[in-house]
Amino acid sequence: MRLLAILELLEQAKLILRGEEGGYLFAHSLIQEAAYSALLRRERRLIHRATGEAIEKEHAASLSEIAPILASHFEEAGDDERALRYRMMAGDAALRVYALPEAIDHFSRGLEIAHRLPAAVSTEELLHLYSSRGRAFELASRHSEALANYEEMEAAPAGAEEPRLKLAGRMARASILAGSSSRRDADLAESLSHEALDLARTLDDSAAEAKVQWILSNLHGFSGRQPEAVTHGEKSLAIARGHGLREQEAFTLTDISRVYGSLGRYPEAWSALAQAQALWRKQGNLPMLADTLASSVLSDYLRGELARAVASAEEAQRISHEIGNLWGQAYSRMFVGSAHRERGEIGLALKSWKECLELCEPAGFPGPLIYTRTDIALLHADVGMVRESEALLEEAMEAAKKHFPKYRPVPLLARARLDGLRGNHDVAARALREVASVLAESDPAVGLLTSRLPVVAAELALLRGDFGGAVRAAAGDERLRALGIRAPLPYLHYYRGQAYLELGELEKARAAFDEAREESEAMGSRWVLWRVLRGLSEAAARSGEMAEAEDWRRKGYADVVEVANTMGDRALSEAFFSLAEVRTLLPGS
Repeated sequence: MRLLAILELLEQAKLILRGEEGGYLFAHSLIQEAAYSALLRRERRLIHRATGEAIEKEHAASLSEIAPILASHFEEAGDDERALRYRMMAGDAALRVYALPEAIDHFSRGLEIAHRLPAAVSTEELLHLYSSRGRAFELASRHSEALANYEEMEAAPAGAEEPRLKLAGRMARASILAGSSSRRDADLAESLSHEALDLARTLDDSAAEAKVQWILSNLHGFSGRQPEAVTHGEKSLAIARGHGLREQEAFTLTDISRVYGSLGRYPEAWSALAQAQALWRKQGNLPMLADTLASSVLSDYLRGELARAVASAEEAQRISHEIGNLWGQAYSRMFVGSAHRERGEIGLALKSWKECLELCEPAGFPGPLIYTRTDIALLHADVGMVRESEALLEEAMEAAKKHFPKYRPVPLLARARLDGLRGNHDVAARALREVASVLAESDPAVGLLTSRLPVVAAELALLRGDFGGAVRAAAGDERLRALGIRAPLPYLHYYRGQAYLELGELEKARAAFDEAREESEAMGSRWVLWRVLRGLSEAAARSGEMAEAEDWRRKGYADVVEVANTMGDRALSEAFFSLAEVRTLLPGS
């Protein structure tokens, strides 16, 4: 009666109006708040319970859509069991559409409720709440909070009696610590992994064992222990396939592809990546689909499939942006700059690389601090901006020292090139030998090193006047072709042509330049094409075929202009046109 009396008084005062179907409308939100505060706590609870139950009945077929509203009403009603059910439902719905802040909030509220009624909450519910909140933290690149979440999970009241919570918490922490995030801790990850593996076997939990084997594979892969990484990865794959664990199969395929690549087993690497991508697409797992698309950018680039690399990156960027995944946004930009550069799209290359660097630190993803800085440095070296290149490489070397010492050969190889350009040939040779020794032992960066080492070796030989050495260094093209790596082939043919030109073997020079032109045109690689056309012009001129030389010069100049028009950077463009090789292509040169 008290509620009806209050409503009648409010209506008489024209503070509320009777609406359709027996409801009321408040004239102002402040009036609503005042009316609500006039109710006793017991009455408020009754109203919230009645409201929640009415909404449940009215929307029984679409509860997940209104789960946040129901959760709030039942919390206010003091009905913790139903409030928990709807917090979990709301969190799941938010996580499905990658509304990460909302998902984290719902799961956190659910855990608060769960801790109030431990006797009524099952282990499965605790596992779901902690695992889902942790996953949301990880997708948001909030790795420290994810780790704290999993530690709390292990220490949950049921943890002492329920080993599944301990197992899940250890696996989740090990996975983060074993990866390439800024929270990487290889020693702790290995210790946690072996504890989890023992526990999984004790519980006869095949799914957990497959997951731990996968974590160990990642751990060893990032630590440069590639044979062990393969062993654990293939064990994980066998268990996953044997028990129909399709999601785990996709996770393992995703990461073992990197391990195979680091061992130079490229066909296996690319096959595993393609299988993983197909599984993620079928399962609708957008973060992992974006991850495999971003990974395929590098493999597409190495195979010389530049247009496909750009398309893969664009899809990965779109998905990562839509779901708010900073890691994916950074990773999808990490290697596509190389494809843009080869296509002569210099402005787009720089844009991708700079955006990658802006995103990688907030995402807790240190890889670009090494790789991307090195790529920008190499581009500056290409146009003669050696000082700018030097500064970037120093930063890349420091980042490698801090985060991933095994990746040091990536900037070191670029540094060797700079030393060669400056005439420091002995220093360059020492760096080259160090990188070659890393390749011989295998390394996580081996894919890029395999493609870049012979190119740099050939260029350095030319710079020091060792033309026979340049021919020998460039002879690695058949090995690369057998591995399926095409990206460096135009460069190797070009440097071989330059060496033959200096040796006076004009027919061999022209044949090498022709091969370089055919490869670069087939791939759409315009960044090397203008150099090749200049080489053909010079070879024709030395052969006395001046009309042909002029024709190649005009084509080379047209290519230079088109590439320069994409730069969007005045300093870079001016440096480009100051290159001696470019000046020889200018009209009247």
